[in-house]
Amino acid sequence: MKKPAKILIWETLSFMGGGQRVSLQAGKALRGSGLYECSFILPGRGPLFDAAEADGFGIHLLPISAYSLGKKTLCDYARYLVDTIRCLFRFRAICCKMKPDALYVVGTRALIWSVLFGKFFGIPVIWHIHHLFVDSRIVWALQRFGRLRALRLAICVSQSVGDQYPRLEHKRVVLYNGVDLADFPRSERTLEGEGFRAEFGIPSDAPILLFVGALQRPKRQDVLLRAMADVLRKFPDTHLLLAGGGRPGEEDYEAHLHGLVTNLGLEKCVHFIGFREDVPRLLFLSDCVVFSGEEACPLALLESCAAWTPVIVSDRGGATELVKAGQCGLVYSFGDSVDLSRRITELLGNKSLQTELGEKGRHFAEENSLTEFDRELCFLFGESLAQDY
Repeated sequence: MKKPAKILIWETLSFMGGGQRVSLQAGKALRGSGLYECSFILPGRGPLFDAAEADGFGIHLLPISAYSLGKKTLCDYARYLVDTIRCLFRFRAICCKMKPDALYVVGTRALIWSVLFGKFFGIPVIWHIHHLFVDSRIVWALQRFGRLRALRLAICVSQSVGDQYPRLEHKRVVLYNGVDLADFPRSERTLEGEGFRAEFGIPSDAPILLFVGALQRPKRQDVLLRAMADVLRKFPDTHLLLAGGGRPGEEDYEAHLHGLVTNLGLEKCVHFIGFREDVPRLLFLSDCVVFSGEEACPLALLESCAAWTPVIVSDRGGATELVKAGQCGLVYSFGDSVDLSRRITELLGNKSLQTELGEKGRHFAEENSLTEFDRELCFLFGESLAQDY
């Protein structure tokens, strides 16, 4: 019987966001096929380390520096050069110990390193790209290095992500994230949620808006808060739940959001509830889920669809692509709080529209289930690793 191929999954963040959850899903899918044995490379301890350990994955630590979000500074490039040299020696030690058959890279900071190391050590590489880059220099570098033979395949979570790399067209494929429908049974659709409403001090008949995601600038929660001030003029009982923790290096933005709530007089209706393990129940509880930033393919959007909950997204990025494909929500002009408030009030004031979008969203989620994701991912791996190196 053929031994399972050894796969190293390289993730460069240790907190638990949507991308990290997809990394775990991918590891379970590959391992569950019986064809692959998976281990993780992680930058340090944290929620992702704990989850991977609990799921029985081997873990190798490879610390890296912190970098600025968005456009990079000269200091970032200097740190990256130092990290490249340091990571090379640590990666060599990991390879000597594990002798991997392939490198599966999910962390964006390791994309370039992976093809360099893959070429040097003779290991085929598969990228899984979850990011829309605002720095054109990074996109240029990824296209340049992505042309190396070590890169077998670039899996892009949306067409918007893939469009960043026209020179890699022969290597890239689009695969939407998958949603676990087992977390969203039809029986939960009628959940009253009184216990949750009591937890947040929300009246039983008050509309609820939900945002799921880390508190960081690209998510544009500031636009949502300004829109919320306008929404309250028409629907004064509305409450907003911000489900997500802060990101290291974004403490000033988190403080800005709290200050904005105070300045706009939203203290009684906006709730910072931090990282939650019960997101499915929050989705069932909510009337609408808002994605105010520029997203590549938010897992929470597909989960909203699975919960029959309509969404509102910006007109930039992959989230718009998903909404148009699934006809499961409304689109607002990115960064325009007035237009966002219009879309929210349009949805809150039309129960039949909410029901229609919710039903279409559920159908879209069923088409993009975790089962389908697992099957397609394993197929792509098999096809890519069968190529001659």
